[in-house]
Amino acid sequence: MSKHYIYPFLKRLDEYFRERFGSEVDLAVLFTNKVLKIKAADRVKRALSRRKSKSLGVSLAEQDEDEYLVFYMGLLAAGLTDVWALRKYVDSEVKDFIELMKLENSKFLWSVSRMLGISSELLARDDECGYKVVLSSEPKSEISCFQFRLTIPKYLTYAERLLGEAGWSLLETYVREGYVYLPKSKYVRLLEDPLKEYLIKLFEELSFKLTDTNVLEDLRSDIAEVIRREYKRLRAEEPSQALPSEIKEEFFPPCITELIKSLRANEHLTHIQRFALATFLLNVGASVNYVLDLMKNAPDFNEKIARYQIEHLAGMKGGGKKYRTYSCIKMKELGMCVAECGVKTPLQYYTKRLKNLKKPGERLSSRNQES
Repeated sequence: MSKHYIYPFLKRLDEYFRERFGSEVDLAVLFTNKVLKIKAADRVKRALSRRKSKSLGVSLAEQDEDEYLVFYMGLLAAGLTDVWALRKYVDSEVKDFIELMKLENSKFLWSVSRMLGISSELLARDDECGYKVVLSSEPKSEISCFQFRLTIPKYLTYAERLLGEAGWSLLETYVREGYVYLPKSKYVRLLEDPLKEYLIKLFEELSFKLTDTNVLEDLRSDIAEVIRREYKRLRAEEPSQALPSEIKEEFFPPCITELIKSLRANEHLTHIQRFALATFLLNVGASVNYVLDLMKNAPDFNEKIARYQIEHLAGMKGGGKKYRTYSCIKMKELGMCVAECGVKTPLQYYTKRLKNLKKPGERLSSRNQES
């Protein structure tokens, strides 16, 4: 079986059309096929509601030419319906692809990573050890095997979102002579974010080729209904919480405002961006429910995980420590600073703005005294 039936991103749609039909891609023809449209609608609905894909846990023989075409139809339909739907669809599909790729050999993973523009070295053939490290000189010594390595700067770039998780910092990985060594089980996770960005770019390219959007109308209408239902479900699970009246969102520092803006636009935030935003909000008095409600805009939102993480940052879990947000120096180092504010921390910016705020009665009194 061709691999692109299992992993549709391996073969671009225009390449498929040239090989299969000897012509340029004709998207309008695809969307006139009623059977494929029904399958595409179901695939998008499954992704938006995050129901487990039927391709997991069943025979891979079920993947065929139709499913390959349906994947791209779903990508276009979701993207041309709603930004959130596009990112949710991509996030769901990539999670399924990553689970499947965990079963593939190292050489295949390396070929996918090269396609995604990831610069690394393959140290093994198939799934052999590759680079072996003996962690103890005892008779029953522990051996670690690595199939891949990449330079430290490249690692920090590709693993940016993962660095806040256990086992991903440089101190928790095997580093030697400027290289980070990774086993297959960890390397496959590095592919997740680059693959999402790759699919977003594929959508952008294909959307320009679909000149007749009327052929999408029924499918988009169907998907829009699912989107409305999902929004309603997410909001019903945790009612929207407004900031306490004494908190002035308009006085938030530019860096925090930018993060909130990105999140409300359904854009993906990295782990460190979410940490910075959540800790700031919690330290200015926002409730756990408010922060959770805001995080629901993320395309990869998982309520159980998000709630635990927010409660942990608030000091309600773990050791009871309430976390502070990053300093301005740290925000600059992490690339989140967007303006020179003349303060040391985002919290200092906010408190200074509040101190300069006078009550209406005080302003009126000052004007009367001057006159």
